[in-house]
Amino acid sequence: MKLKQYLWSLNSSIAMRVILALSTMECAYLFTIWSILPLLYPGSRDFVFYISGGILQLVLLPLILVGQNILNQKTEVRAEADHKAVMEILSDIQALVEQDRSLQQEENEEIIDLHEINDRLIRIEKLIKPPRRKPTSRRST
Repeated sequence: MKLKQYLWSLNSSIAMRVILALSTMECAYLFTIWSILPLLYPGSRDFVFYISGGILQLVLLPLILVGQNILNQKTEVRAEADHKAVMEILSDIQALVEQDRSLQQEENEEIIDLHEINDRLIRIEKLIKPPRRKPTSRRST
């Protein structure tokens, strides 16, 4: 079992290195130069086509596919971890919103209580203080 894991790790490492090397501008320049060689040196045409068509395509294509599969697996693992983190954050936010709602409800109840106390105080004040009489003005004639 350890040998199988070691081989998988080795193969994955090779595939990742190849895919990282192939996805550079240097590699694009190298392949461009390689494709121009038959134009510059017509005698190298058979050799260039053999390397390009036979070796590069038959060897690099499977390596690229394996590398892409590995990248997809890593992306899926990362996506699952991100999803889990987002769901935890959502749960925390929902708990905070619920806490905020209960605090707002408590504040509203306290405000209602304060209004009731204020109304009672106004009624008591009216009972204690007699209404003020306006002074009557006398006209002098």
